[in-house]
Amino acid sequence: MKCVIVALALLCSAQALKMDREPMSARARKHVETFDKIDREAGRPERSKVSRAEFKKAAFTGSDEDLSDGVISGVFDWATDNGMDSAISGCQVTNSGAVDLMLCVGDELAGSSGAGINDAFCAETDAWNTDAADICETTMSGALSDSSTDFESTIAAAKTEKKAPFDYSAKLTAAADQYLAGYGIISYVQNILDGYSFYCDEVTSSAMGELAADNDLGKGHSKSSGNRRSWLLGLTEANVGAAAVLSGAKSFGERLRIDYNAWATMKLPAHVNLLLTTDVRSRLLKSVNFQAWRKGQFRRLGRKPQ
Repeated sequence: MKCVIVALALLCSAQALKMDREPMSARARKHVETFDKIDREAGRPERSKVSRAEFKKAAFTGSDEDLSDGVISGVFDWATDNGMDSAISGCQVTNSGAVDLMLCVGDELAGSSGAGINDAFCAETDAWNTDAADICETTMSGALSDSSTDFESTIAAAKTEKKAPFDYSAKLTAAADQYLAGYGIISYVQNILDGYSFYCDEVTSSAMGELAADNDLGKGHSKSSGNRRSWLLGLTEANVGAAAVLSGAKSFGERLRIDYNAWATMKLPAHVNLLLTTDVRSRLLKSVNFQAWRKGQFRRLGRKPQ
């Protein structure tokens, strides 16, 4: 009986302490709810319910091909949204080889009626930018933005634990930059910029042609293929996935896997991560704003009259 009385007394004391606790202010509740929402969207435990020590990290155990194929599929989805399917239909009438077909489709996407890749490239040179790597990353940012979603989905589908925060766009941009550098495309574009040997709207198609030739795209393939989009997707996945030309002689998928697993166990210094994240986010927003401007949906504030 004494035990029951003691237990009830402790319970009442605890309840009294809880009632005496100062209620959370509206501002504090809003703060907690905001960050809980951010945690949920990032796939993390809500920080109001768990301690920081419970934020878990997990390495990716899937295949390199899964990563590279997922990213390339995202690029094709972006190209489809910008008229790739109609470009394939028109280009396959006059082109039989894979290289010629891909170059024709690339020209269509590069034009103002497609994704406006040439316009984006020229806009950078008009803005006094002559750094080839930065221009290429900016020009590719629309496709990289879509493919980073597929990159994240591939990782999420294979993991079983909560993951550490990871900047998919930044890592994917770095891997794409290494891929282009591995085939000499960055140097190729830089030489053109330094020598003023091409008009700006000729550089993209010229770089595409150089990359297609260096990467043996179209080797052993003919027009007998059925579904042209599926055929081009499979061809691109096979060539990009097998090319060990990234930093350290790594393949595209291998580089992404190594970067993710390194991030899952150790983060970059905070100041380095902030600079990198800001740079990539700015570039992605610039691409979104540029496409909106082309459609008359984005207006910049000009200078006030003098």
